[in-house]
Amino acid sequence: MSILSNYKGFVLCRNKDFYFIKGIDYADVGGTKEYILKELKRWKNEVDSNNKYMLDIENHFIQILERQ
Repeated sequence: MSILSNYKGFVLCRNKDFYFIKGIDYADVGGTKEYILKELKRWKNEVDSNNKYMLDIENHFIQILERQ
């Protein structure tokens, strides 16, 4: 397992082709890079559009994953 980013108490990890985010208690976030990116973008646009704190975290992890 490797840690791709530790940001504001949330940890983006990768274990081979499986990606997951530790620290999100309200959702089970794990799967392929494409799945995680799709889910983070959905949260950004549909769930957290008025939550600056979570938007910052989602944008951070999206940027990290898009560079992988």
